[in-house]
Amino acid sequence: MLIESGNNFNKLENQKSLDKAKIALNFAVKLNDDELIAKSYNLIGLNFDEYLDPDKAIEYYEKGINHAILTENDSVKQWLYNNLGNVYAYSKIDIAKSILYYKKALTYAVKIRDEVEINYIKQNIASAYFAEKKYNIGKVYLDEIANYVNSRGQVEARITYNSLLGEYYQYLNNDTLTEKYYIKAVEISKENKLELIESNIADLYLKFSKFYATQKKYNKAYYYLNESEILKDKIYNEEKISTIRETQSSIELDEYKREIDRIEIENKSYIKSLSINKTINILLISLYVIIGILFILLYRNYKIRSKLNTVLETQNSKLEIAKLKAEENSNLKSQFVSTVTHEIRTPLYGIIGLINLLIEEHKELKNNQKIKSLSFSANYLLMLINDILQTNKLDNKNLALDSNKFSIEQVIKKIINSLQYLGKQNNNKIELTLDDNFPKYVYGDKTKFVQIIMNLITNALKFTNNGLVEINVKIINQTEKDINIQICIKDNGIGIDENEQKLIFNKFIQLNRKQTDYQGTGLGLYIVKNLVEILNGKITLESKENAGTEIHLELNFGLKPDENAIILEKVSKKSNKTSQPIKVLIVEDNKINQLITKKIIEKNNFTATVVDGGFQAIKELETSKHDIILMDINMPEMDGCETAIRIKKTNPNMPIIALTASDVNEIKNKISQSEIDEVIIKPFDEKELVSIIYKYLR
Repeated sequence: MLIESGNNFNKLENQKSLDKAKIALNFAVKLNDDELIAKSYNLIGLNFDEYLDPDKAIEYYEKGINHAILTENDSVKQWLYNNLGNVYAYSKIDIAKSILYYKKALTYAVKIRDEVEINYIKQNIASAYFAEKKYNIGKVYLDEIANYVNSRGQVEARITYNSLLGEYYQYLNNDTLTEKYYIKAVEISKENKLELIESNIADLYLKFSKFYATQKKYNKAYYYLNESEILKDKIYNEEKISTIRETQSSIELDEYKREIDRIEIENKSYIKSLSINKTINILLISLYVIIGILFILLYRNYKIRSKLNTVLETQNSKLEIAKLKAEENSNLKSQFVSTVTHEIRTPLYGIIGLINLLIEEHKELKNNQKIKSLSFSANYLLMLINDILQTNKLDNKNLALDSNKFSIEQVIKKIINSLQYLGKQNNNKIELTLDDNFPKYVYGDKTKFVQIIMNLITNALKFTNNGLVEINVKIINQTEKDINIQICIKDNGIGIDENEQKLIFNKFIQLNRKQTDYQGTGLGLYIVKNLVEILNGKITLESKENAGTEIHLELNFGLKPDENAIILEKVSKKSNKTSQPIKVLIVEDNKINQLITKKIIEKNNFTATVVDGGFQAIKELETSKHDIILMDINMPEMDGCETAIRIKKTNPNMPIIALTASDVNEIKNKISQSEIDEVIIKPFDEKELVSIIYKYLR
């Protein structure tokens, strides 16, 4: 009910919000849950505050705080103190008092490291100082949040931030900057899709109107005054206010009833106590002696419990510190893994790319054993890095499902070709068989499927010498919309002891081998098991020591046609018939990666232009026409996301494909805000890049 009430409040459906908050409060009181009671009072206060009843809003916020301080939830305390500050500030009751409440809220926000709330509270503090004409003090708080607001701030934060800057420069009589920031705030307001923010926008229009009035630009002043009034009429119409006042009366009636119930219970208890007083008086004399004895015993117990409580408090403090330390270490580990994998993937892209270029430019090296060894080692290192990153994602439950069109036969054959070197190293043969009526394409998460099959075939080849690895793919069940398949991977290698089979899917498990020292991290089968579960599949293992291992894998895929994929195929077939060369702009700061990406582009009959960073890319687009942009994300001076935002403002239809060594999940928020069209992870498949280029040029 609280969640629904909050959603209604954001849509300015205040009647619904109050009704649900009222129901939630009644439940919370019955449950005697201080945290839920505090949250209910907070929502009631917000609705009254929004509809210009500051006294009632303060009353309910203070009730909420009385319950919140009895809990460990610092978020609720921060909300209530911040909202209480808003009432005192925006209703101009006591600005100095509002600043005290804001700073108290800021203490809790910093304590729980809530970056979003820290940003909003500092904006509120700056606004309060501006109201007291202490503009220089308020500006300090705005400067502290400038980077956050400009790079990651939500619409409301950016509107308020630029509005406050306009107000600050109006105080400095800098009309140019005042108008600039008010206009910027108005432009950002057009992105708004949340009804709640419309009250902020109405205030912004009013500020802008007053500014233009001082400039004697009365047409503009009237326009923004009229826009402000239209919004306020929409939000604060009499019908809404009347309905809310009715609900207010109902809520207050409930409060009075609760108070009356409490008094009645106390009265009944008092009357009952009077009726038994006579009996108690008779027993009191007898009890004095017993109480004296009990008092001595209780005093001794009290001393023992006091000592125990002191020990427990000390241990609890240590446990809390250890918990915080463990959480901090976990976050540092995730950050470290992401950073290290990015830093290793970047040079790996260069190594793998240079090897491929070397083979293409010198055909005689294609079968050179040293070059093959180098290529295998680089790809093996990439696989290890991907395993580490994948394990980190699994541990943090940070994996999402994708849907791609792909050929199971082609994927498995490609994996087999990439592992031929490992097969020859151990003198193994690989055989693949598929059902005759197997569909050409299926729809599912291609990346996770590749990781599963790659790990299973690699293991079979590693633990088999002078043997045979058989891969059999057959259909279990098929309908018009989906297909259930079984993949059996069988080898005649060293096998696994029966006692060790139950451990094989655990993390970092490398079973003791008597014959050979096998390479690996012990992560492969752990990743396989987790990925199979994510795909709602099944995996079973049968093995006998010195007789081989057989793994059975069951997976489901879709068969529904994908129109985009069909269009992509048609475009790819026509790609060589284009009359004009396709111009590709490569934005990349790493010189080796520049060389490799340029070679790939030119090899596919495109024209490539390379620039070192975001500023050079923007300058290049001012003077030259390009069809598509390949953009690195991590670049000095200005990163790829910021560059994409600036380019899209002047070239909204320009396709931008990000080429990055970063993990997509780590940067997905930045990517979504930058309007980048597609993301490809380095090192990438050349055919995939070319197909995606044609996809966006169709």
